[in-house]
Amino acid sequence: MTSSLKFRVAELERKLPRVLMPGKICAVDTQKALARVKIDKNETAFLPWFARMAGPTIEWSPPQIGEQVMVLSPDGGISSGYILCGLYQNDFRPPENSDEVIAIHTQDQAAFRYDSAGKLEILLPSGATIRVVADGGITIEGNVVIQGTLDVQGDITGHAEVSDSKASMSQDRTIYNSHHHGGPLTAQTQ
Repeated sequence: MTSSLKFRVAELERKLPRVLMPGKICAVDTQKALARVKIDKNETAFLPWFARMAGPTIEWSPPQIGEQVMVLSPDGGISSGYILCGLYQNDFRPPENSDEVIAIHTQDQAAFRYDSAGKLEILLPSGATIRVVADGGITIEGNVVIQGTLDVQGDITGHAEVSDSKASMSQDRTIYNSHHHGGPLTAQTQ
């Protein structure tokens, strides 16, 4: 074997184990969508991370400090490559254990959870709010239960009966329309 070939084989043997390297996120630059990974005692350069979607439909979910990842480095170095996110570890265990559930849990205890039995839950921490903007309107098909105060800042239009715990609007209207008072009090009727 020639010395040139021996050198090339030795380089490949040196680089091959470093093509995929496990590590943990140690810094994140969200402005540039780059992160650094600590691998043993070394830190990578700022590298891009893989996203599930990065085309016309795009997802934003930056890695978190302490998250276990793999660095894919085609040249076997830590100054270039790509970060493969999403490896469970002892510090960050899977939040679910069912093949019937799709879920996202956040560090502030929010959860977005769908169970294939037909239940969608959006659970937010105390004090959180939800804002839905749809200038074309929102349609809800199905019964709606509101546990709390309803504050409407616009007109309410009903196309069916409206009632509370005492009576319906049509019952109230019948009472109102059939109720008569005498004419106004005048000095002669007093």
